[in-house]
Amino acid sequence: MSDTCNNNNNNNNNNNNNNNNNNNNNNNNNNNNNNNNNNNNNNNNNNSKENIYNNILKTIVSYIVNNDISRKYSTLYPNSVINELVNYSLVSKYWNKFLSTELTNQLFENFNEQFSMITQQQPDENGENEKQIHKLIKHFESVKTCYNVQSLKETLEKFNYKKVILNITEGEDSYQSREALSILSSLPNNVELNLTFDDGDLNLNQYTDQDLSKIKSIKIEDYSDLQVLKSILNKTIIKEIIKKDLLEQYEFSINLEFDSNGETNEMKTLKEIFGFANENGEYTQSEQPSFNHLNKFILQSSVIKLLRYFDTKRRLMIEDGDAADVNHLQYNEDLVKIFSEFLANDNTLTSLSIQHLCDNKQCKFCDGNSFTFLDQSHIYSEIKSVLVNSSTLNNFEFHFNSGLESVDQKLIEGLTSSKSLKRIECSSKYFNQIITSVLTKNKSIRNLTTISNNLETIKNSLDNLMKLKNEINLYSLTFISYLEEQEKIDQLFNSLTNLPVKEITIINNFVSNNSTPKYHKINNNSETIINLLYWS
Repeated sequence: MSDTCNNNNNNNNNNNNNNNNNNNNNNNNNNNNNNNNNNNNNNNNNNSKENIYNNILKTIVSYIVNNDISRKYSTLYPNSVINELVNYSLVSKYWNKFLSTELTNQLFENFNEQFSMITQQQPDENGENEKQIHKLIKHFESVKTCYNVQSLKETLEKFNYKKVILNITEGEDSYQSREALSILSSLPNNVELNLTFDDGDLNLNQYTDQDLSKIKSIKIEDYSDLQVLKSILNKTIIKEIIKKDLLEQYEFSINLEFDSNGETNEMKTLKEIFGFANENGEYTQSEQPSFNHLNKFILQSSVIKLLRYFDTKRRLMIEDGDAADVNHLQYNEDLVKIFSEFLANDNTLTSLSIQHLCDNKQCKFCDGNSFTFLDQSHIYSEIKSVLVNSSTLNNFEFHFNSGLESVDQKLIEGLTSSKSLKRIECSSKYFNQIITSVLTKNKSIRNLTTISNNLETIKNSLDNLMKLKNEINLYSLTFISYLEEQEKIDQLFNSLTNLPVKEITIINNFVSNNSTPKYHKINNNSETIINLLYWS
């Protein structure tokens, strides 16, 4: 186990050095705008690597702490196990911090005396016993995540964690979120809540800011009425909101992510699209809630719903709220406004994802009736405008039905011309087109993620990548798959050498009964780090 992690460490250091050298060269040759791009790029690469090594360390710690064989070995040879953990912690400051957190949290409730020599029970406030601060296990910094209110209550009664997080992420568990609200005032300040609601009224007026400060994020699902969103926005202590709209089957969906980056940046698009009526059903500028206090807003919606939100606001702003239906020309003009005027110039927009999985004219865009006036080519033109003009958009994802043979040329042009984009995600069907038409021209894109359930398709994709290895500047490549043939994945990547990327990650999401996540590093004697995350 130690040898494996030492190899990982060496590869990690090499990759960091290579990446830093690339960034330094870019800094010497480019202007200030490019410097900003390089910084964002470096952050994305680091995030990718952190996720991978997090999984490595979690697996190692879990094995040492929980595996029967490991526990027996560590009882017989305690110093050997302790030394192994200490060696991992010396790889870097990041590894030290992450390993300390994992050990602390995994051993907090079932502490084993054999680890006492690396455990600091209390913070050293008086400067005494300075060596204590370097110990790996710090019980006073422990964090526990719960997924229902009952578990939260039991944890608070039995243990004294530094922080306890309650994660309610699905709308079907909305009753859990409401139960958490019912005990909000009695929860200690070290509790952090991520709540989801999908029906009924949500009245936050009865809670103080001190109580509401325990809520990190609120997700609202399927609320067509904006009054619930308005009530949340009026509580400026809440910093993160996710709004998920109820969509019809095969709608042209769009997900938008806005991030203030810790500054008081105005989320311009949201302010312009949403119009909130007062109790009398009237629109007044003074009663419109602000988005400026938010750290993050995620909108999971569709193109049609964006247009309808904007149209509803227009209707509210004119005296006759029952004005005639908006004409087709107006919808097209609104599309231009939302994308080319609002989104393209919104300096809080960081991620844009589109999906249209309709086959055989089953949706309102393709059935020849409802929305044929909103030509898909027009939508792609507007998305191109966002890709070309946005200075903050760093992630773009697109997923289309299997009948679409190639990506619309307008999207290709937008991806090629983007100056801020760092990551693309698409199905494997469009991998070769993205490699050939985009990555050979836009060298600022550093990560490509592709979804494939066919091993031969993955092999062909890598073969085509090799043919263009001198024309691209890709740092990492991620394959998301659902393949049963675990050994064949190993065989394929073990047979490859001199790959033109620094890092490849295969996330195989095929899950069998009682399976658990496993990490495996493929050693193919190349400079490319190949990581495999799977369930077995």
